[in-house]
Amino acid sequence: MHLDKGLAALILIIGGASPAYAVPTTAQPPVPQRVKAGDKSAPSNKVLKNNYLDTGPYMVRMSKAVSSKWNRPKTVKETRVKFQILKNGKISGLMIDLSSGDPENDKAAIDAVAKAAPFEPLPEGINLMPITYSFGAFNRSGMNQIPVSERRISLSLSNEAARMANHQEFEKALDNLDFAFERDPKNTQISHVLRQIAAYIDDDTPDKVHLLHRILAIEPLQYGAIEKLDVLHRAAGIDPNSASQRMALGDKQLAQFDAEGALAEYAAANNIKEGTCPTEKMAEAYRIMAGKRMARKWEKYLKVCKNVEAYCGMGRSYQLAGDYDKAEEYYKLALERDLGSTMAKNLLARLEEEKKTGKKEKIDVVIADHHTGDAGKHDLVPRAHISMNKASEQFDKGDLTKAIEYLKDALKADPQFQNARQNLSIAYNNQGNKLPMADRSKNYRKALFVWSSNDTARKNLDSHVESDGANPTSYVDRMRLASEFAEKGDYVSATVEAREALRLKKSKDARDKVAEYEKKAPGLPD
Repeated sequence: MHLDKGLAALILIIGGASPAYAVPTTAQPPVPQRVKAGDKSAPSNKVLKNNYLDTGPYMVRMSKAVSSKWNRPKTVKETRVKFQILKNGKISGLMIDLSSGDPENDKAAIDAVAKAAPFEPLPEGINLMPITYSFGAFNRSGMNQIPVSERRISLSLSNEAARMANHQEFEKALDNLDFAFERDPKNTQISHVLRQIAAYIDDDTPDKVHLLHRILAIEPLQYGAIEKLDVLHRAAGIDPNSASQRMALGDKQLAQFDAEGALAEYAAANNIKEGTCPTEKMAEAYRIMAGKRMARKWEKYLKVCKNVEAYCGMGRSYQLAGDYDKAEEYYKLALERDLGSTMAKNLLARLEEEKKTGKKEKIDVVIADHHTGDAGKHDLVPRAHISMNKASEQFDKGDLTKAIEYLKDALKADPQFQNARQNLSIAYNNQGNKLPMADRSKNYRKALFVWSSNDTARKNLDSHVESDGANPTSYVDRMRLASEFAEKGDYVSATVEAREALRLKKSKDARDKVAEYEKKAPGLPD
């Protein structure tokens, strides 16, 4: 995220009885006695434990105070207020920052803060703390169907990460938080656990710089991690306030394929002097980091299921991360499982082309706030996530047509974005439910084309196949339907019917037809 010069704001999110945690946004609280560049009195890393202000406990207590005064409206709508906490705990400038459009919700938000104030005096060293406070936003990440489970998984992962952090298992905890963030970027507990890990890291922690880099790769404005990293840099003779030195560190990390380190240092360089790091370098670092994160995910999957998809996923992960030998190894393992795998053959061919030309797969990214998905001068995140968030907004509004457009944009930016693929399938299925009866089956086939595991769409389609006079459990009928759709040039529907036939009978004929129709079908339904 972008670090503005001056004071900071913290966003706190309240969603019913869910706990609220401090989430850093566009700036950070002022640091007492910040050491200037070239100051010979710069502290060594021996004082690491005492060189930062952890405002977390204060913010949690303040959050509980506001939450206890919130008169929850019957229909909760997101409302955001902002105000300043003065040194003595009193507030000033309380106002609506984002109106819910509903007077009852807006008044409840203003009243909650006003009644909870004054708060405790600010921690020593902080004279003023600007706050942005959001009510009713906790459960707004993702769509209503899949994201319910995604949120639960994300919360489960972040809770497990907190337990790991307590046992000093920092790498495992950060792996969990990576996965939690991927499931639900708006999971506010991720920030809480990251702050917890940063607080635990001290002078005796192995690989402390690497761990701090990993924290900042997930949340670029994690206050405790920033301060501790600054201390370590000073101790190593590096000026943390020098954009050129931070840029040089980032280049060094990138050369070593340490994507997290590169991103953290590049972000710091841009915070010191905007535009210091070219977007291309950050995108390259993000590409490598995305590959490493994918590899950790597929590695877990391979422990329980050694199939072609898993081997191909692992290979693509290493290819993104720049390890071509490992990528080739996994693609060949996939071919050992299935010599006719079109996926493995295509990926292997793409790898050979990339090795020959040096033209790497592009990861489409934008500068954005990775907690909200809103475009702005903040963190570097995948464009796919931005489109996913926009789709979520349209889904909540009931506009499935626009949601589908954004989800297709997300998959064009990242064809491997499974959450977007699943949500697109759900959107097609739900849109089909609203169409005239005669037009529904086409949408159900679109849903199964993009995500073949959508059992709801399958049940819907089967009922329509039966009502049209065919037997949905007949291999012969499904192959006949596939052929009829292919003759009409509808290769999306033909592919789905051939896949359904293959589900009923593992025949070479069905497998060949699936491969033939998939080649002729568009990447995504029109």
